Amino acid sequence: PWEWDERVSRAEHLRELRALERAVTRGPWLHFYRGVLSGPKGLAHFAELSTYPSARYGWMFHKAGATALAAAEFETAARWLKRSLGGRPADWRARGFLAEARLCLGETKEAFAEMDRALREAPPEDRGDVLAWRGELDLWLGNYGKALVSLTKAEALGARGAYGWRAAALLKLGRRKEALAQLDRTLALYPLDFEAIVWRGETLRELGRHREALRTLERVPKMIRLWALFNSVLCKSALGDEKGASADFASIPAGLIDALRAKTGLTDRDRLIQAGLTLSRGFRRDEYEQAIWLR
Repeated sequence: PWEWDERVSRAEHLRELRALERAVTRGPWLHFYRGVLSGPKGLAHFAELSTYPSARYGWMFHKAGATALAAAEFETAARWLKRSLGGRPADWRARGFLAEARLCLGETKEAFAEMDRALREAPPEDRGDVLAWRGELDLWLGNYGKALVSLTKAEALGARGAYGWRAAALLKLGRRKEALAQLDRTLALYPLDFEAIVWRGETLRELGRHREALRTLERVPKMIRLWALFNSVLCKSALGDEKGASADFASIPAGLIDALRAKTGLTDRDRLIQAGLTLSRGFRRDEYEQAIWLR
């Protein structure tokens, strides 16, 4: 099926949408693909699906829930994802996204209950992916020991996401050299795991290897460089590159900096950046999950 893709021009998405509308003039498929092709603005189109039964169209509701989650509409996401689980075939991944929505709403106990259900419902070949996702949630919450247990099991089962997150847990537990070795293995297997690249840069920075850290962090694409910038500020400051550190600091969204200042009471730039890396726990994305730690 067609899918929203930020690398594709808006004009191309519109051409696909017009072709769809010529072929399909009513019914759930029209609303579904309108939502899919509208990307972050698709919620209004997905809302037209609300009268259709979950038993038959639940898989469409899954996409609606994921879109709401990406838009930080957490209660809406939870409603869609719960409805999606009433259909067949139900995808256990909807429980993972529902767990994320619940975490963003501050419902920690309920979130992990969803992951427990996902572990029971997922087919055996997906068990590693469920454990990796559970470990990621613990990582975001700062439960590093628990995260490491889940992620070690998930890695043994071949779950792709587990490799980099396991390294993050090791770093947060103070096991820097083990974390670096784990990240090197991760990036040998998955060289475009940009989250792992950020963690590698952070690990090198914590080891005092600032120039190496900067070379690593420069590999992160600009569109997802938020946490690379946090680390880059501290690396450049340590190397005496005040101009570079100030430029990187200025590139961090002002709203996030203001929120950190309000939360910590800090005004010193480097102390504020370090506080941000501590407060964000095991989270190194710039997506909707910010709500989990930036309350």
